[in-house]
This record gives sequence, structure tokens and C-alpha cells, in this order.
Amino acid sequence: MKKHFLAFTAFLFILGFSASASAATITIDDINGWTPVRFSIGSASYYVYAGEFQLTIDGVESAGYCVDLFHETYIGTSFYDVSFSDINYISNGAQAAWLMDKYSGRSSVENAALQLAIWSVEYGTDNTPFTYLGTTGAGTVGYYLNTYLSDLGDNFYSGYDYQIAMLAPGAQNILVKTTAPVPEPATLLLIGSGLLGLAGFRKKISGKISG
Repeated sequence: MKKHFLAFTAFLFILGFSASASAATITIDDINGWTPVRFSIGSASYYVYAGEFQLTIDGVESAGYCVDLFHETYIGTSFYDVSFSDINYISNGAQAAWLMDKYSGRSSVENAALQLAIWSVEYGTDNTPFTYLGTTGAGTVGYYLNTYLSDLGDNFYSGYDYQIAMLAPGAQNILVKTTAPVPEPATLLLIGSGLLGLAGFRKKISGKISG
């Protein structure tokens, strides 16, 4: 019986480890707001549309924000075998996740400001500062941007609900809220060890009862 249980536990561990390494299918369904914004990072200027991606991860609705200014992604596109990286894959990823966790899912103007705030903490440095230059038809974006960055301060996200979706070579990377955090292999190992301990505990109890 013990051998069978050990084999079953090993199977659970391998199954869990495989799940942690598996890839996802992500579809970019829409953007919650199409707000044209202008900004600069150092000497480079940008004029882009900012907003919140409405997307589906393995059939479950979620949201995301661009963390890659150098590639494009199109509405209605599906990406297969998408891998995920920790939020620290990008500069100040924990701060970007904190901003998204607190301010996502609001109006078009607020979502545009949140996207700008995420780019600001990711790309802005003392040598190449992020500078907001204006918005067409949505004058309050700057107000929300300043509010978010002021509120951010030294805060950072410390949970496991956010990851960087590496969509594909040549496509944007997106900060997403994952539907179910993937356990780390080390955690799975601890769970497996706990199951083994529980089996031994039950065996001792069973022995006492039968005696």
C-alpha cells in the first residue's frame, strides 16, 4: 500500500510540475478605451493609443496592460503556447503590478492614465525621464496619471496574481492578471512531502485502532 501511495504522490508531483511549465492560449478581445496619448522617454517621443486590454486566458476573461513599447499587438489576435514570466522580468514590475491591482478596470481616461503610469515606472529613469506630453480629447488623463504616481510612492505588489505574458516573438509582452496562480515546483514538492507525512500518520493511527 505504501509503495502505491508513493507512486501516486510522485505522479501528482510530476503532473503539477508539468502544469506549471505548460503554456496558455491568450486572445486579445478588445481594448477598454482607445485614448491617444503623447509622451517621451528621454529624447524619444511616442504617439500611441493607451488603454486596458480585454483578453481571454484559456477561456477565462481577464485584463492586461502593455509592458513592451517596441512591438505591436492587434485586437482579435490569438496567441498559442504563451509562456509567462515573473513580474520582475520588467523593470519595477512589482510597482507596475501594484498600480494595475489598484486602478485597473475603470473609465477609458483612467485606464489610459494607468497605462501611462505603468510605462513611467517601467521605462522612466533619472537619465531617461518619462514625460507626459498630452492627450487628444481627454484632458483629465494627466490628472489621473499624477494621482496614480503620487499614490504609488514606495508601494509594490507582493502577491502572485500578476505575471508577464510573453505573447510571441514580435508581439507585445503584457502584464496580466492570471486566473489561477501557478504553484512553484518547490511548493509542489512540499505538498508532496506533506502527503507522505499524512500517509505515515494515518498508518500509525490505523495500527493503534487495530491493536
